[in-house]
Amino acid sequence: YFNSVKVEFSNPNNALNSKILSALNEYQRELQGYQTKKSLQDNAREGKTHGISPYGYTKDNNNFIIVDEEEATIVKRIFEMSLSGIGTNKIAEIFNTEGIPTRYNKIGKGTLTTKYNGRIVTKQKKDIKWSGNTITRIIKNPMYKGERHLKSGIYKCDNIITPNLWQKTQDNLIKNRNTNGKVY
Repeated sequence: YFNSVKVEFSNPNNALNSKILSALNEYQRELQGYQTKKSLQDNAREGKTHGISPYGYTKDNNNFIIVDEEEATIVKRIFEMSLSGIGTNKIAEIFNTEGIPTRYNKIGKGTLTTKYNGRIVTKQKKDIKWSGNTITRIIKNPMYKGERHLKSGIYKCDNIITPNLWQKTQDNLIKNRNTNGKVY
């Protein structure tokens, strides 16, 4: 059926028209995908972003990535604490005890749905707390040393910590692992 009309494909003209329409639709889909990827790549090259930026960063009115100074002090503290031997779960516990807001706490409205141990969990954004995994993702994110790693390439951005401190923290991270359960 095409436009609610039954089309007989045994007629060569109908078959040809169908193939042409299919090819045009496929072309349109591929063109849209290409243009979207190119636009995202061009924006990244210019220093622009879309969506939610990593903790410590925000965007200005023109969507350029800029450092959020308030959050940047927390990011610096995370790296310093990790380098001093404090594990990621302990850092999260300290931040939760001190009442340091997460990015989602600042957004405040809406819910976040995640899959946890095979089940779907929905939380209010205002209730989300720091976790060891969040701290680990911050420590491992090369953006904090001034490199945005995207599918389309690596792009420079303002760094919050020095590349040297970032690497020292990566090298030290394995020493701070929190172990659970019996060690054999």
